[in-house]
Amino acid sequence: MKDFDIKEISPQLARPHGELGHHVADEMSISNKELINKCLRKLSLIDEDSLLEIGCAGAENTIEYLKSKSLLIPYAGVEISHDMFLRAKKLSEYEKNKNIKFIYKDFMGFKENEKYSKILAVNLIYFISDLEGFLSNINNHLQDGGKVCIGIRSSETLRSLPFVGEEFCLRSVSEIVESVENERFRNIEVENYVESNGSSNSNKKFEMVNHVITFYR
Repeated sequence: MKDFDIKEISPQLARPHGELGHHVADEMSISNKELINKCLRKLSLIDEDSLLEIGCAGAENTIEYLKSKSLLIPYAGVEISHDMFLRAKKLSEYEKNKNIKFIYKDFMGFKENEKYSKILAVNLIYFISDLEGFLSNINNHLQDGGKVCIGIRSSETLRSLPFVGEEFCLRSVSEIVESVENERFRNIEVENYVESNGSSNSNKKFEMVNHVITFYR
């Protein structure tokens, strides 16, 4: 990534836009790939599934994963950033896959009659102030028996990063699980793992503690 002020990067993580937003999105696509793929594996996608991704950004990793598994399932991505929506839409047009669609919308105001069997949200809930409302809307768009996977960095990991600012709503895993329980989801599981990562333009590596939270309606 080009040299930018750290203070400029923090707001971009919630809603990438402009030249810097595309640079941030490029870096996020690389750094988030392992966590996204782990969450997708946890969802155990099959040919009969439909997938909704909340905060899909450019959707590169999810589309790549679906292609690698030869899954031609209906896939919808909801994205709050207009630039990222256009980026994802351009990729879907290149792929010429009619099962893929992207929606430019804040998920908190997202209402659709269609319900999905699997829902994915990775590195998103730090930017959600109303977690209960967010989970309630997930419930509104999840089929009976459907499965959700939320992937996050630990709050301790995030606090150690220089670009994490006031825009972030940092919560412990126990706080998140309590909110999930309050929305009457079931079979909640949490997997914790350590990922060694680094920026694409640096040989420096650092360890991040990640949480993969799964639950069912």
